Amino acid sequence: MKIQCQIIQDFLDNLRGADVFQKRVYVNKSCQPLNGDNPRNATSFEIFFQASAVLQFEEGGEALLECGQSCGINRLSQPGTYEGSTTYTKRWNELSVFCNEHDLKIMPGVLGFRKEET
Repeated sequence: MKIQCQIIQDFLDNLRGADVFQKRVYVNKSCQPLNGDNPRNATSFEIFFQASAVLQFEEGGEALLECGQSCGINRLSQPGTYEGSTTYTKRWNELSVFCNEHDLKIMPGVLGFRKEET
């Protein structure tokens, strides 16, 4: 089973009171170039916050919990704005406070969901 959230609050609501596998939450920052021929010569990037964890249920079973949220755009050309990184940092801080309060460890990366072969 997979649970997908679009905003950090929903992700945190699902974590609250849950048994999190190995007490680990995985977080990743990704950047999508919006212009240029390739990422090296792009000047605008959309920034994404991604988080994931595995929830374990008392009655058995597990669920992959995911959150993917666009944080905005970083514009590297003058005058330059870093709205995306600023919002990403706010989301990361929200998650960090929650994890500290609930004895969870933040790890780099994103968990993937693999379909079982039949």
